[in-house]
Amino acid sequence: MEEHKHNVGIYSGLYCGERVIRLITLATPHHGSPAANDKARANFLIDADLKTVLNLNDVFYWWQTDQDCITSIYDLFKSNTLLAALSNIFETTQNCQVQITDPNRSDLSWDNYNNLPQFQSEKNYWLDSLNKSSIYNSKLFAYYGTIDSNDSFYSYLMELTPTQLLTVFARSFITSPDPTFSFDDKYIPADYSPSGFPIPFDIHSQLMISAAMLKKCYYLENDGVVPLDSGRLFQQTVEKIVHFKGYDHTQMRADRTVNPILFNQIKEDLLNIFPSSTVLYTIDNNINPSNISFSWYKADCVYCENISYCLEIKKVNQVIFNSGEYESTPIKRTTYQLPIPLDDNTTYQWTVYPINDKSIKNTDVDWQTFTTGEDNSNSAPIAFFYVSPNTGYPSTIFNCNAANSYDLEDDSLTFQWNWADGSGYSLPSSSPVANHQYATHYCCIVFFMT
Repeated sequence: MEEHKHNVGIYSGLYCGERVIRLITLATPHHGSPAANDKARANFLIDADLKTVLNLNDVFYWWQTDQDCITSIYDLFKSNTLLAALSNIFETTQNCQVQITDPNRSDLSWDNYNNLPQFQSEKNYWLDSLNKSSIYNSKLFAYYGTIDSNDSFYSYLMELTPTQLLTVFARSFITSPDPTFSFDDKYIPADYSPSGFPIPFDIHSQLMISAAMLKKCYYLENDGVVPLDSGRLFQQTVEKIVHFKGYDHTQMRADRTVNPILFNQIKEDLLNIFPSSTVLYTIDNNINPSNISFSWYKADCVYCENISYCLEIKKVNQVIFNSGEYESTPIKRTTYQLPIPLDDNTTYQWTVYPINDKSIKNTDVDWQTFTTGEDNSNSAPIAFFYVSPNTGYPSTIFNCNAANSYDLEDDSLTFQWNWADGSGYSLPSSSPVANHQYATHYCCIVFFMT
């Protein structure tokens, strides 16, 4: 987000990250993936047979799925023994491989944040540089998944010999050009399944096999494509990391059909960082432009504290007042006495932006319109009241006191209360105190004064 700047408009010169409120990444390869590098590399501790398997895996992993490649590889495995097919796989797939210069591959190469010796000669410097820029990391939620290590098929794959694992992997990538041989009819042979019966070849079983290859060759937990530490942006401090165990790479994109939890988590994380919008009290027309007080309902926020408010006033769609420019500290209260006079007989629009403790502003707000009168116009009274106690039970008697309320023109005041339980407004009274007992749980009291 810090790489790109706006070139035109009111945000010209600002980084895009300034306008981003929350960025959620789903199984994003922040550090890349070792499987994307030019030549397959593995930890030097693994055995020679597994290194050979890894190189063949590299061929399969980056082939281009055009029809000629599909046909040639399918025919190779259909007409030869397994060993003969494997011996000819390099020659058959030479024109199918995605080259290292292909952006889909080179952009994903490993940034070698963990200094693996086999990657020093081919490091993704672009990705490394991008990750070192962390200005907006506080806005980042990194969601990442891993194959469930207790899954029976995955556990079985981890026990296979390198040749057996490659056999399953190679067969899983064969897509038949023969319309009578459908993708759904392909099964892993019973001798390669943990329970002795065929397992369907689908994207999930393919990712299980790929995950086993990455785990065996690089000792990296992964989702079948992206290593765990890459998806969580390891060695960077972000606002939140969320691990979805048992989610492969496609499920991180589309959630699961059984027991889906990912999209609900996204919804919760996006919604709960915003304070709710507030309801504005109406300002009467012909109000005295020299004495205007604005009031609004308190905003709510599930996962944020210390909500503050920013009052903004427009005239002919131009901002003429912003409380953030006048106040040295954020507004915490729900009333605000305007410190400047407005023009006589002029129409204005106003709103209030709730802001959470991380300076995230809810801009989805309503605007209200009012028209001023003249200096001798009557101003609305200023309402202040407190409730004691502020919490309780249906048996609790709540005492309210509005004695600190006042009128700018020193007119006498009458008071009305709305207990928000369906009883409506109380009768007007000259007394600033009142009490109420609820029949059940309610959350707010509305005070009205004239």
